[in-house]
Amino acid sequence: MNLRDVIAEANGVFFDTDGFAETVEYWPGGIQADAFEVDAIVDWSDEEGSNQVRGDGRGSLNADKGRVVRSSAVIDFPVHRIDDAGNCVPLVISSSGKDRVIVTENDQAIKLNVKRIIGHDAAVQSVLCTRQKEHQASHSVGRRG
Repeated sequence: MNLRDVIAEANGVFFDTDGFAETVEYWPGGIQADAFEVDAIVDWSDEEGSNQVRGDGRGSLNADKGRVVRSSAVIDFPVHRIDDAGNCVPLVISSSGKDRVIVTENDQAIKLNVKRIIGHDAAVQSVLCTRQKEHQASHSVGRRG
């Protein structure tokens, strides 16, 4: 058994899409042309009833002024993946803020920004991601002053 087979077998156990894992799309550098699919475990909240993870997500909305609301997720990625050619390659996560992850939920694609790696071990790396969604007030607010 070679290294590629061992990694594929380990990832098959940790990232079983019949269990908790789901297939997400990873865009290195935010470039869609370089995108690849990878199985990962997406956890939308660190605390029950909250979309905030360690202060990086803003859960409040000021309905009078319209505001950007960021929901956070912790995503567990494998350290290695098998590429399209069948080669075992490291899954390099950049915390430059340019990498994107596309998660599909209820047939809706959700774009997430990779913020930072918050933990890792020999098989899994946990990454903090946030999404931005604009909420506009239902009425026009004029500039004051």
